[in-house]
Amino acid sequence: MRVDAADLDANASAGARVAALLPSARELLALTKPHIVLVNAVVAGGGMALAPATIGPWTAALALFCIGAVVGGAGAINMVIERDRDRLMPRTSDRPLPARRLGVGPALGFGLALSTGSITIMALSVNLLTAALGLLGLLLYTLAYTPLKRRTALALPVGAVAGALPPLMGWTAVTGSVATPGLVLAAVLFVWQVPHFLAIAIFRSDEYARAGFRTAASALGARRAWALLTLSAVLLVPVSLLLVPLAVAGCVYFGVAVTAGAGLIVVAGRGLRSDTSASRPARLFFRATLVYLPLLALGLVLDRLVM
Repeated sequence: MRVDAADLDANASAGARVAALLPSARELLALTKPHIVLVNAVVAGGGMALAPATIGPWTAALALFCIGAVVGGAGAINMVIERDRDRLMPRTSDRPLPARRLGVGPALGFGLALSTGSITIMALSVNLLTAALGLLGLLLYTLAYTPLKRRTALALPVGAVAGALPPLMGWTAVTGSVATPGLVLAAVLFVWQVPHFLAIAIFRSDEYARAGFRTAASALGARRAWALLTLSAVLLVPVSLLLVPLAVAGCVYFGVAVTAGAGLIVVAGRGLRSDTSASRPARLFFRATLVYLPLLALGLVLDRLVM
């Protein structure tokens, strides 16, 4: 069989074009902040699991995928808006846009397509309420939280509202309605975000200041920021325990929530008593918040198994 040289050249050229597209696909994925997408999909799954009803596995999987896609699309749009400031911080300078591995047009198009497409699919295949919550979260994150970060420390609670919606969306995807247990799940995530992001703002205060972001740590000062962080950690315990009188969780979850919350308060208290401008206590508390949420989820799972 005779192989034409032109065919070989054409195949090689096609292979080169495909290979050139692969890095772009990786860069587009990086725009979505995959670890944040994963966390939000997990907490949305928790909202589904606690809901007093069931939906088909296909609908559940589609809802989780779309919730993650909305979060990922919002993250991509956020990176487009903050690309110039991201260049000023070592933590973000190697992201696709500040490193100029990806153009603004493709990144923005990808973010808009991913977020609006997933909201549309939810409206058609899950329910309108969940889609509306997804749209609310997208608008709050991109049009309110992102620009507010450069102007006021009040961006933190605005962003926390957007970040608290996924577990409520998981609940509404199953039930089609907003109920008190779903709101409590959202409240837990809202309160958790306050000390979590305060800790980041404290140990990355110099980076944020260099990039022109206003944080609670810069607005309040390290001592007051630590006091607010500690107060939020204390508040997290009674908020998380609201699931018990609502009969969504029982004694196993109660024990885990109290223990995990007490641990978080201890770490916060030690940081408050130490040098509040030092980065080490804030980093330690930040890691503690990352452990807290999985422990809370584990408590809910164990509680369900026992019940």
